[in-house]
Amino acid sequence: RKSPCAAGGRMRGRGHALPLVVSLVALFASASRVKLVVDTDIGQNCDDAWALSYVMSRGDVFDLRLVLSSSRNTTGRALLAAKLLALGGRPDVPVGIGTPTPLGEQMQGVGPEWPWIGSFTLKDYPGKVASDGLAALEAELAAASPSNPVWVLGLAPMGNLAAVLGSRPELALNARLVAMSGSISAGYDLRPPAVPEYNVAENVTAAQTVYGMTWGTPAVTAPIDTSAFFQVTGDAYRRFLEAAGGGGGRQEEPPLARVLLENYRVWFEHGGSSHGAMRPFSPANASSAMFDLQTAYMAACAAEGALFGWTNCTQHRYPALDSLPLRLVVDASGYTRVQPSAGAQAGEAQLFFAATNFSMPREAASDAMGAHVVDWIARGAWSLPAP
Repeated sequence: RKSPCAAGGRMRGRGHALPLVVSLVALFASASRVKLVVDTDIGQNCDDAWALSYVMSRGDVFDLRLVLSSSRNTTGRALLAAKLLALGGRPDVPVGIGTPTPLGEQMQGVGPEWPWIGSFTLKDYPGKVASDGLAALEAELAAASPSNPVWVLGLAPMGNLAAVLGSRPELALNARLVAMSGSISAGYDLRPPAVPEYNVAENVTAAQTVYGMTWGTPAVTAPIDTSAFFQVTGDAYRRFLEAAGGGGGRQEEPPLARVLLENYRVWFEHGGSSHGAMRPFSPANASSAMFDLQTAYMAACAAEGALFGWTNCTQHRYPALDSLPLRLVVDASGYTRVQPSAGAQAGEAQLFFAATNFSMPREAASDAMGAHVVDWIARGAWSLPAP
């Protein structure tokens, strides 16, 4: 059986098959979803908001247990995540405040999305807010097991993960990591050479700790070799605008797509327009570079494979993407280095599956992923009732 994540297998869309029924049959035949923690530095780039919105819409595969803010002004980032969860339809999800780091030059230590917070406060959030987000993360990992792991969607510099796993490395056996991380053979312009990727270079010591962990299964990465190209454009973006305007989605007010579009507009107007992307973008016609959204897409595909037995979605196989098994380490300069597959150095490097190439022309791959994620976001946030 093939996953609806497959190129051409959209959840919704004009002129396309509708494998949603198959997905739901598989869902209700399965008693479980994967438990998920999202570690995010939402605010600097808008791809975190897109990724979190997509996760919120994937109640078929994700039991979203915690959204943890990471890096710089983590209280401000928690505010952004909480507002997106509240307005987008998942105010039940716990929000954790991670370890802050020096604010740097980002607006209020958060980035261009900061003004979107407005008058919203953490007291306005209906769900639980954990002031000690690291304790919340540790509790989720400790309650899991190698046979029933917590999936960690890493969209940020790795300070939170390193702080918990550095003191309790055995907990990595209870986790599956899917991370936006690294540069294998290409930089942000998709040409050689590799560069220090932001999530690694922002906290090299933390990245070295996390990359050195022994995971229950090999970790997965969405390096900039592919994720720097992914944008939501064309028909998929027009579908997104329709949903944001009331042309799709569930009946909650406002729909998730509208909340996300408002967030994107604020980000764009307060500095996001200067961020790089391979193709022109604005809230009127396309998204910016969707590094983190590709990572969330890969996590959902892998979850479908684990839960439903889809043959084209596993931890190392994704529609539209080629994933290579590589032994990776992080050097002192923040480069993600590939180690030999044999010899003494290989024993020091953990095995990762890295999505280094597209399995079809990159424009087609980007379009396929964009169509898929928008079809889910247009449906709105949802989750199964607690058992």
